[in-house]
Amino acid sequence: MTKYNKITEPVFVSGLKETRTKHGGGVLYQLSLRGIKTDSNYTCWIEPSMMNWKNWKEIVHYANTKGQVLTNLKFKDESKLLVNADSEVTCNYRVSQQELADIVNEYQATQTQFGKLFA
Repeated sequence: MTKYNKITEPVFVSGLKETRTKHGGGVLYQLSLRGIKTDSNYTCWIEPSMMNWKNWKEIVHYANTKGQVLTNLKFKDESKLLVNADSEVTCNYRVSQQELADIVNEYQATQTQFGKLFA
C-alpha cells in the first residue's frame, strides 16, 4: 500500500470546473484549492460515481457559493500538487466567500508585516 504524504496546511476552495470523463462521459469535477500559508495551488479530481464521493459531495455543492477551509488532505502526486480524492477531507469552516477572503487577506498581511521585522 502506498503511503501518501499529508498536506500540512489548511487550504480553501478557490474554484470548481465540471467536465466529462474520457471513458463513459460521466461527470468529473476539478476542484481548485489554495494553501492558506504557502499560497500554493492544489488540484483534486472528484468523480461522483466513486465511493469517495460521500467525502466531497457537500464541498462540491458549496464550492462556488461559500468560502470553505479544508484540512486532512493527502497528496496523490506531491510534485504536481495533486490531492488524493480518497483523503478523508474535513471542512473546518464554511462562511461567505467575502468573509473568507477578508480573513485570508488579513492573515497574509500579518505574515508579510512580521516577515519584514525578522528579515
